[in-house]
Amino acid sequence: SNIAMMVELLAGPLLGDVLSFEAGERDKANTGAPCGGELVIAIDPVRCMANGDRAKQLEHAELLFGRMLAQDGVRLPSDRRYEARKRTEVEGVLVPKSLRDSIELYIAGKQAAERNAYEGDHLTHRKDAGRAVAR
Repeated sequence: SNIAMMVELLAGPLLGDVLSFEAGERDKANTGAPCGGELVIAIDPVRCMANGDRAKQLEHAELLFGRMLAQDGVRLPSDRRYEARKRTEVEGVLVPKSLRDSIELYIAGKQAAERNAYEGDHLTHRKDAGRAVAR
């Protein structure tokens, strides 16, 4: 929890951006997409210790993952993403016809007469004078 708080402060107030709960309040479409930038912290564990042995460090980390996964209901971050990738290889991706039609119009160098509505749009857009306007 201390690391989470540190990252929250680094990615929010110390960079002049919003806190996570504020970003959530602004996410009217409930997409989970970031409302501002994203903070990326990259650490090479081998550089953090003298004579770092990457294979040994990774093996040691696997102990934590193994213990976690031995508990009921525990999943690792990105497990759902990997499952979705496997499912996509078999089932493909469903794209609404209206979106495909719009994309094909853009490819042809044309524009749709009116913006199509998509899931969540009722929360972030309203019809005004015949065109979609972001709130």
